[in-house]
Amino acid sequence: MFDEIHIMKLREMQLAEEQGHLIAITMEDGIANIFVITPQKTLHKAKIDRNIAKVHKGFSNKNASSKAKFFDSVISHLERNFTGENKAMYEKIKCCVIGSPGFVRENFMKHMQADAIKRNSDFL
Repeated sequence: MFDEIHIMKLREMQLAEEQGHLIAITMEDGIANIFVITPQKTLHKAKIDRNIAKVHKGFSNKNASSKAKFFDSVISHLERNFTGENKAMYEKIKCCVIGSPGFVRENFMKHMQADAIKRNSDFL
């Protein structure tokens, strides 16, 4: 009886491993959290916190450049957590969900796509 329960639990774990994982990114201006959601648990992989310059009349370049640096740091954290030694986890990823208020997600997606084309990256 005891062995049957363990065998059943091992089979359940094996089936859950084959289902794949999900990356969830929550963003707002200057703050991002990266999570990996598996059937068994949710892992907090990174928290990115950068200051975003406020928009002042005639100085919108500082705001745009600080947002670009923030987006670059989010991309670098994604690459650091899902390439190299951690590539096995990346291969199990089935989907990436990005949630944010306003247009942060759209701006991040545009930046990420432009960066992928510029670097010819297959990761992004």
